[in-house]
Amino acid sequence: MNPTLTFTVSEYIATLNAALKTLEAHVVGEVIKVIVSSRGHVYFTLKDRDQDAVIDCVMWGYNYKVNGVQLETGMEVQIGGSSQMYAPTGRISFHTKTLALVGEGALKKAYEKLKKELASQGLLAEERKRPLPAFPNHIGIITSRQGAVIHDFSNNLGTWGFALKFVDSRVEGKEALFDLLQAMKTLRKQNLDVLVIMRGGGSMQSLAAFDNESVVRAIADFPVPVIAAIGHHQDVPLAALVADHAPSTPTAAAHLVSSSWDQAEKTLTASTQTIFTKYRERTHQIALTLQLRRESIAEKFSEFIKIFTQASAHIRRAITRLEETTQFHHASVASTGAHLTNGYSKALLATQHNTDLLWHERIKRSFIVIQSAQSTTLAHCEQIITLNNPLRLLQHGYSILKNGGKLVKHTEDVTIGDSIQVLVADGIIHSKVTDTKRTKHTT
Repeated sequence: MNPTLTFTVSEYIATLNAALKTLEAHVVGEVIKVIVSSRGHVYFTLKDRDQDAVIDCVMWGYNYKVNGVQLETGMEVQIGGSSQMYAPTGRISFHTKTLALVGEGALKKAYEKLKKELASQGLLAEERKRPLPAFPNHIGIITSRQGAVIHDFSNNLGTWGFALKFVDSRVEGKEALFDLLQAMKTLRKQNLDVLVIMRGGGSMQSLAAFDNESVVRAIADFPVPVIAAIGHHQDVPLAALVADHAPSTPTAAAHLVSSSWDQAEKTLTASTQTIFTKYRERTHQIALTLQLRRESIAEKFSEFIKIFTQASAHIRRAITRLEETTQFHHASVASTGAHLTNGYSKALLATQHNTDLLWHERIKRSFIVIQSAQSTTLAHCEQIITLNNPLRLLQHGYSILKNGGKLVKHTEDVTIGDSIQVLVADGIIHSKVTDTKRTKHTT
């Protein structure tokens, strides 16, 4: 048998408190006395309705404010916490951390009262709700690490490279409100685009933390849009009513977060298809236009070659006729001159003794007139030949290209490296082809 332990009073109280602290529990009872200190701490007593049993309780001011329940005598409540002995007096008190009304009726009454207050302050108004930013990237998440909620959300979020900042929090019952408040306090310091708070549905008691005034006001005051996908009982939790968006499930919340990215992908795909379709149509249209223009150019060039060939033949015939006419006039002038000279000589011989100066002058003038007329005719013929000579264009800067004795009309008539002859006004230039470039024409 172990020897009996011996303690001082303070040691025993410390040992007792350490043991009592591990005995956390929920206690239900009727409030029979309430005292609120000047510092906000609350001292109250609970009693069983049908038994002669009472317990003294204390609730520190911060916890009392956070829980959001105003204690009144006769109210039935459920408290959570553990007992502690106060050494100076030796009295044991239940140190209360959570406080909740008991019964659907009481919870409903508190719910409606807070809802009315929030509405009067404009916190439930649609016009204050903020839209989600386009293409959110930094996403804050508050929910329990346990259960299917976080997995449903993650599996439906898509692969858009989101930067998720997750804070594990209890989401069940009244005890969850401290975790929720701390989680929001933590994420307020982060660079977020959207905050998502999630849990599954449940009863009013299980969702009590989401009807808590402190939690609701923290959501309303959060610096970025808040999505509250917390399910609901018959009445929508106040946290969902005050949030900017309240989808019914974590899956719907994930789709809401990624909606702008999903839409951008659809728009990009549609735009890409439109661009390629218009590109193919435009390419086909250009090809068809080029084909029609090539055919038109070829047709007009053929007509030009035909007209040029006909004109060249006509000019050659005209030149031949002019040459024949010129030769005839040269022969005629020579014959007439010889005839006149011979006649003039004979006349001089026949009349050298008795002709007079007047007759001599008449013959001379007649010869001059005939000779002038023939010279004028000859000059006129030469002018006609000159004006109709194709080589005359060379005097105006034009040139004629020949390759192996053939006229060069197209870039296809020569190849790089060919030796070609360039006929110009005063001679021939021998050249070599180093490059060809087809000139674009418009019709």
